[in-house]
Amino acid sequence: MKAKKYKISLRMRVTLISVSVLTIVCVLLSFLLLYSAQLTIIRPTSVNSQDTTRKTNIIDEYIGIPIPADPSEKELYEFVQIAIDSFYKYSVIGIIAMWLCGIVLTYIVTGISLKPVTELKNKIASTTPKDLSKRIEGFSAGDELDSLAESFNELFDRIESAFNREKSFSAGAAHELKTPLTVIKTNLDVLNMSEEASINEYNETLAIVQKQTVRMIKLVDDLFAMYVLNDYEIVEKVSIGDLLNDISLDLALGISEKNITIQINETPCFIKANAVMLRHAFSNILQNAIKYNIENGSIDVYVNSKDNICKIVVADTGIGISEMAAAHIFEPFYREDKSRSRKIGGAGLGLSIVKNIVEEHGGTVFYRPNYPNGSIFIVELPII
Repeated sequence: MKAKKYKISLRMRVTLISVSVLTIVCVLLSFLLLYSAQLTIIRPTSVNSQDTTRKTNIIDEYIGIPIPADPSEKELYEFVQIAIDSFYKYSVIGIIAMWLCGIVLTYIVTGISLKPVTELKNKIASTTPKDLSKRIEGFSAGDELDSLAESFNELFDRIESAFNREKSFSAGAAHELKTPLTVIKTNLDVLNMSEEASINEYNETLAIVQKQTVRMIKLVDDLFAMYVLNDYEIVEKVSIGDLLNDISLDLALGISEKNITIQINETPCFIKANAVMLRHAFSNILQNAIKYNIENGSIDVYVNSKDNICKIVVADTGIGISEMAAAHIFEPFYREDKSRSRKIGGAGLGLSIVKNIVEEHGGTVFYRPNYPNGSIFIVELPII
């Protein structure tokens, strides 16, 4: 069994440090004081009436020890020695007393000084996972702790935002998986209720099951892509122009089905990237440009470099995105028109994946409307 580690409170820690400093100072001052006294105290060396009278007067005046009349050299020496011993004794007692008073005062003052820290700790401790909206309010210590409280509020803002995103993501994933499973189960139940189902009914049900299975596979692939977004190396030299040309060839079937014209205008542009993940990002952008485009529409892709930035612009003549929806399109599971998106396909993860991949590569992605109709996606990536 692991022994429990004893923890010293901050107050006690500050007190111990202060006492250590105080002890060193007291020892040094005591040594200096006693050493100075040792050098300056008057000791009898020889006896004559004039010296004896002078030393007796000094002892009476400054030390306060009564001296008998006409003391001998031995008596005078003994009285001086007693005075020295008394001085040392009371000096040490005084130093120890002041040292002990310093410890007590340090502990008290430290407690008063750290009272705002305790108050801040209690306010932070009152925030629970069930109520992440609570913030540190009404706290003002007039020092660095105010900045610390503001930093904690900013931290809580980020935690709450991340928690809400995760919560929304989990709910969206559950909903998107539940929908195809419900469709499959419903059609299988209908087929099972038919005592003499025809071949056509079986084929229709199998077609539905296959379609929904493909949909779930795509969703799982997207979820897996999001899971591994922060777990890949960015070490390859990638030509953006070659990458986009390869993707357009892969999507040739969808382009030809809608009779879409695609033009890629490029200047040489090389970046340091993970080719697989970057291909996934641009594939999602081009797939959306095809999916939401009109018949006989067009897609124009521009690649150019300036100031060590590779700028990729993908403009289509599709249905576009409303101004309200444009602010949310990079959020997981967000779809402007869910019924329309469900017919076309997709779970609303594509652009969220694009954003994460681009940002992992040190770049940015943003959307602009393509007047009079369509969308423009702009990706900027650092050149190696």
